[in-house]
Amino acid sequence: MWELRSIAFSRAVFAEFLATLLFVFFGLGSALNWPQALPSVLQIAMAFGLGIGTLVQALGHISGAHINPAVTVACLVGCHVSFLRATFYVAAQLLGAVAGAALLHEITPADIRGDLAVNAPGQQVPLLCLSLQYFLACSIPGPLDKSPDVSDKSCTISVATRVSAQLSNSTTAGQAVTVELFLTLQLVLCIFASTDERRGENPGTPALSIGFSVALGHLLGIHYTGCSMNPARSLAPAVVTGKFDDHWVFWIGPLVGAILGSLLYNYVLFPPAKSLSERLAVLKGLEPDTDWEEREVRRRQSVELHSPQSLPRGTKA
Repeated sequence: MWELRSIAFSRAVFAEFLATLLFVFFGLGSALNWPQALPSVLQIAMAFGLGIGTLVQALGHISGAHINPAVTVACLVGCHVSFLRATFYVAAQLLGAVAGAALLHEITPADIRGDLAVNAPGQQVPLLCLSLQYFLACSIPGPLDKSPDVSDKSCTISVATRVSAQLSNSTTAGQAVTVELFLTLQLVLCIFASTDERRGENPGTPALSIGFSVALGHLLGIHYTGCSMNPARSLAPAVVTGKFDDHWVFWIGPLVGAILGSLLYNYVLFPPAKSLSERLAVLKGLEPDTDWEEREVRRRQSVELHSPQSLPRGTKA
């Protein structure tokens, strides 16, 4: 339980809380349906990818910047973190995600916030071009038969809503779980590979690689599920809006994908040279915290240097 006595551990837990808060705030914010500029798939993918890349670069040296319960579970399966650290990390991530979504909900106008981009199988895809809305509005039978005034915001919203409902796909819960599994699998493989210190060649910047991996997942996953890859990202808007339809999909899919990715990398593709006892020591938290030990050594040295007993005999303090 040395981790609980470590200031570095407390900072790492807080860093996970802060990083997940910011990630959810900026990620969900990029998917809000502002009538004058409806979000595109590319915009959302870039926002989530850039968000992860930025936060990994900013906070990765403090906590590892997991920002995702699935990633933390993958690290636990690979014996990279202890049970205690994984528990605190997941709790911090979930709290940070909900805090980020609640903050976004409060500062966003009621007619814009909608469902805060909550994940759901068969995610609706908003139309991206106002001219396309105008064209489709003229061809859809019903109250929109007459040519609408595209400068009218209410008309734009109504057109987008009707067409979005028609374009919504029929992804089943089982298909959604499978998609989330593979999206998270590629993310976890990328994380382990880009942060592996055993690689001889220069692997590049992990923050950039991980950001690209997240963006890649969104480019495909948005059409199926809205793209989660992260249970905290899915839980946050669900808690704030109270919409938990098929919410289990966004826990089972990412967690199973993360576990498979960790097993593949750490035990099949590139297993580390660790004995079973060393792996168990990490999981139990028996491995010493280097930072904490170094601080203790410096503290003792400081005490000894300023202690009267440490002065040579015959020397006046």
